[in-house]
Amino acid sequence: MTKFSSIKGKSITTLFLSIAILLSGFFVLPNMAIAQGPVLCDGTLDPGDGSQDLLIAAPCNVGAGEYMYRNVNIINNGVLNFVDEGPKTDLWAKSILVEAGGTLKAGESSDAGAFGANGGKLTIYLYGSSNDLNGIECQSPQQTSGVPCGIDRDIWNSNTLSTRNPTSCVKNDLPGGVKQECFYQYNTPDPITGESGMFGAKVLAVSYGGTIELYGSKGATYPDTDLPSVCPKRENNQPPSSSCSGTSWARLNTGGILNKGATSLTLDRDVDWKEGDHVVLTTTDYLPGHSEKLEITEMTSNTSFKFKVIDPHYSEVKVIKDGTLQYPHNGKTFPVSTPARLKQDKIKEAETRAAVALLSRSIRIVSGGNTAGQEFGGPTPGNFFG
Repeated sequence: MTKFSSIKGKSITTLFLSIAILLSGFFVLPNMAIAQGPVLCDGTLDPGDGSQDLLIAAPCNVGAGEYMYRNVNIINNGVLNFVDEGPKTDLWAKSILVEAGGTLKAGESSDAGAFGANGGKLTIYLYGSSNDLNGIECQSPQQTSGVPCGIDRDIWNSNTLSTRNPTSCVKNDLPGGVKQECFYQYNTPDPITGESGMFGAKVLAVSYGGTIELYGSKGATYPDTDLPSVCPKRENNQPPSSSCSGTSWARLNTGGILNKGATSLTLDRDVDWKEGDHVVLTTTDYLPGHSEKLEITEMTSNTSFKFKVIDPHYSEVKVIKDGTLQYPHNGKTFPVSTPARLKQDKIKEAETRAAVALLSRSIRIVSGGNTAGQEFGGPTPGNFFG
């Protein structure tokens, strides 16, 4: 019997065992589930198939088309930039997290540079089921143990939210020009057994130092927007007030009640809406379900249009009943009078009119169904908004 007692002999034995293990592994590997790391974008985003996460650590352009991924993390130096080249760009993601130094971007802050000025339409779908408790996690390299998301160590350790509504805190200058404010360490958002992540699931989240810049064309108002009748410029030719809603939404202006069965309405301002656009007419009787989704069938003037009522739960057009209003909506302000002793003569009326808001936007963020490519659908028990 041969004895392997020398170092050389042990080496030979080890070599034979290693080869045997390697060969065994070779034959087993095809049947093993191999964990895949996130996809990295090399300048231009690939369509994906919804089976992998996406990590953006450098500039990455997204053109027209459909893209499907799981969790999307944008970290330092990463820019996920949607390019307006029309006609449609759809991104499906379980969640998107913009971390320190990362940017999610679409368009520029001007009429000409806004996304949609060239005819594009961007929709970000967030999908996932209520049974998926795996929230999105930060992917930034940790500067030191226990400091996630690319957050500065001193900032992270400055305050912990150990009590609700603390009476004092350590203040610091924060990103974005924020001066002397409090930062608190992140915790899990809800006390749900088995849930992971500090941001939850089915979310578009921005962490410390992250940036989201989404500038859509349709319905938006920018400093160079010329809408003198809607948003007049201020003194010294300054841009309109940021509180002006522009053409994104207006007020119903019928001088009274717009009754059930109506098929046309009038607004309180000029709008640039078009035939085929979708709008929502809000409830004025305090029952949320009485808000109605309308499709414009004809613009009869800059302030009025004809419509048909459609089902709000589907992306395809489904006309409700005969297409007329199902509920009454108020289109008149409420007069207000105050005693002379109060010396208040500026407010003459209270705003109680329904809002009419444009839904057909150049950029939309939409709740999807349980899986990539599946829309939310109609009212179904268990549907998960995130």
